[in-house]
Amino acid sequence: MIPNRALMTLLMFLMLPGIWISQAAAETGTSVELDLYNGILMNPEPDNIELRYLAGGSGKIRLEARGNRNVRGELSIAADLGLTYTLTIDTAYIRTRLGPLRLTAGKTRISWGEGTVFNAADVIMGSTDLDVDLTSAEFRSETDWLSALYLPLGRFSFIEAIVLPPMPDTQAYQDYMSGLISDPFPPISDTGLGVRSSFTFERFLGIKLETGYFYTGSADSHTGYLSLQGGTGLNWHLSSSLEMTGDSFGSGADAFFQGLTASGGLYSLNDVSSRVSMNVRMEALYNYSGEFIEVENPDPANPPEYGIYGYFDFSLGIDSNLNVYLRSIVSPADGSALVILGNTFNIYQGFTFYTNVSGSFGESNDTYANRRLGGYGLVTGIRYIY
Repeated sequence: MIPNRALMTLLMFLMLPGIWISQAAAETGTSVELDLYNGILMNPEPDNIELRYLAGGSGKIRLEARGNRNVRGELSIAADLGLTYTLTIDTAYIRTRLGPLRLTAGKTRISWGEGTVFNAADVIMGSTDLDVDLTSAEFRSETDWLSALYLPLGRFSFIEAIVLPPMPDTQAYQDYMSGLISDPFPPISDTGLGVRSSFTFERFLGIKLETGYFYTGSADSHTGYLSLQGGTGLNWHLSSSLEMTGDSFGSGADAFFQGLTASGGLYSLNDVSSRVSMNVRMEALYNYSGEFIEVENPDPANPPEYGIYGYFDFSLGIDSNLNVYLRSIVSPADGSALVILGNTFNIYQGFTFYTNVSGSFGESNDTYANRRLGGYGLVTGIRYIY
């Protein structure tokens, strides 16, 4: 969380490009998103079931400068009104054309590879953990400060280079503001550098091939990846990445492949009738270094990472304003699963009512244990964008 005085100074600095854009060209779009919810969580104790009631929400203000066809800017500020109250800058970036090049600078999200929940090729932002909210409108929304240069090579082909500056963490910044340390900034050697290329072969069923490399300076690691995507009707994608450090070389094949991760998925969107559409998505994640047999009596503070996980999503869209879905993440190694049944109902333009019921099915030491607070839950809420 950024202190108020520093936050206001930073916001004023970041808004200057937006003011310049609005004066120079300009059409500025403003939107506000509010998401408020009430929920009941069940805590299944050994002898009885206890209920917990909670309420919270989130809000976001987004300013977009889009009147200039060669320059775009966006600033969005998000507030989390849950168990704690935080204010963060989600995005603050400018995109511009420089001849054939396209430059992006600021805080934003950039996703490499393919995948909704699991994406082994997302070597920058990371899309291989289980910390994902399956009830949100956007599963992976993390952003970071970066500069990227994009060069189109054809209709569906390009090459892109990216730089991620090393940023001080929140604790280091707070210690600096309190006078406990004199230098909160990490060394320049912690800089992240990457490059990727993407080519689409329209003559071969429109298959897209993407490959890239990223160097993580803070960990002194090198990661290469390969991603394939294609399909007509039934869409598919396959991705793999290999992270290597100095210890990966000269220590045998097992040590070399410890950083190997792979993911894949199938996706289909079909019109059942003029009023109903059906969406089916399946994804899987493979970690070479993970455990493939259930770990007995794991440390709760350091839960095991298993070698394979699965994701399933089935949804029906009815009359373009009602959506009913069933989503699940499965951990085959310990036989546990998280299952969510929910719906969203767009009552008015920008106003949506939603409900979801979630359940964890697993023993006390499993990835999705039901004997825990929040093992089962019911949440209802409203979302308004204006």
